[in-house]
Amino acid sequence: MKQDFLPRVKKLMLTFLALISMTFFQGCKFYYQVQTENRITKQDIRRYDSLNKYLIVHKADSAWHLCDPGYNKQMLFGTISSLTDDHHKYLTTSYDGETGNRYRKNSKKNESAVLSEVHLFLKDSFIPRFAVGDSVQIAFSAIHKAEIYEKDKSRTTVSWLLPGIGGALGILVITLVAVNSMNFSMNLGL
Repeated sequence: MKQDFLPRVKKLMLTFLALISMTFFQGCKFYYQVQTENRITKQDIRRYDSLNKYLIVHKADSAWHLCDPGYNKQMLFGTISSLTDDHHKYLTTSYDGETGNRYRKNSKKNESAVLSEVHLFLKDSFIPRFAVGDSVQIAFSAIHKAEIYEKDKSRTTVSWLLPGIGGALGILVITLVAVNSMNFSMNLGL
C-alpha cells in the first residue's frame, strides 16, 4: 500500500497540471458584443459618424459600405462602395452565449476593425438595387434594425485574468500536494 501511494499522487498531479494547462489555451481572447437598435434616427447616424463607425448596409444577402454618410430629418445618404477586406469576416454574428463573439488580435491577424462596425439592415420592401459608386438615399423608415459592434470589456478582461489566476492557484496546489506527499513518504520511511 505504501508503494501504491506515490504513483497515485504523481498521476493526480499530472492530471491536475494538464487541466490547468488547458485553461491557458481557452483564455486570452478578445470579445465583442452586439447592441441592437430597432429604430434608427438622424441622431443615431450622427453619433455613429462622430465615433468614426464603419457603416455597412445589408440588403437581403448582400452588404456594402456606405461612404461619406450624410443625413437629414428623414433620409440617410452616401456613396456605396465595396467592403474592405478587414470588414468581411463579421457580416453576421453568432449569438452563442457559450463561446461569445470573438475576434483575433495578434501579430499575425488583427481583426479589431470589427469594433468600428455598424450594420444597417434594410427592410425586404426596400426596392432599389445598389452598385459600387452609386449615390444612394435611404429613408430611416426603410432601416429594419442596426447592430452596433462594441468591445465586450468584461468578458475580455475575464478571459485574460482567469488563466493567470487559475494557473497560479494550480501551481500552488501542486506544490502543496508535492510537499505533503514528500512529508508523508518520509514519515512512512519510503
